[in-house]
Amino acid sequence: MHSEREKFLLFRIRTHQDQRAFAELFLEYKKSLYTFLCSRLSSTEDADDMLNTVFLRAWNFILTSHSTDKDHFSGLVFHIARYAIKDYWKGKKNDASLSEMQESGHDFEDTQRSSGAIEANAELRMIKDALHKLPEDFQEVIALRVFEQLDFNEIAKRMEKTAGAVRVTLHRALKELRTHL
Repeated sequence: MHSEREKFLLFRIRTHQDQRAFAELFLEYKKSLYTFLCSRLSSTEDADDMLNTVFLRAWNFILTSHSTDKDHFSGLVFHIARYAIKDYWKGKKNDASLSEMQESGHDFEDTQRSSGAIEANAELRMIKDALHKLPEDFQEVIALRVFEQLDFNEIAKRMEKTAGAVRVTLHRALKELRTHL
């Protein structure tokens, strides 16, 4: 979304509590934020819940904060999402239920899977495990660049960094990821 338009919509929300302006921003960033949340949480249901939580917190922040530091809505919602994910994992218990194991790829009823599907699932699990060993900013930059295919400027805006810092972070993240694979 064009930065000036985004600033205008944020202004409308701050000054007039404009729900339509917020809805426009919500629709613009819903898909990318949902993809980000799905890559960091254990289930799509958790991602659905977290998406609503993040946008609710963004609405409240915009209305209650007197600061205009956050002129980029995407930077704000991804900032809120990062902290919400940290809170989620702090509260998450270590014991996994059978349904959570099935959702993560452990299907106990389907014994007819082909060896190719099993290998692909194992490789996916290995990559996901390696990603989770990386620091938060490394995980985020890889998710935004590889999975969402964003350019460096958009990633910089979301991560609240410069484009050059994003390039360096991505390089270091991929280098470290290779050591875990």
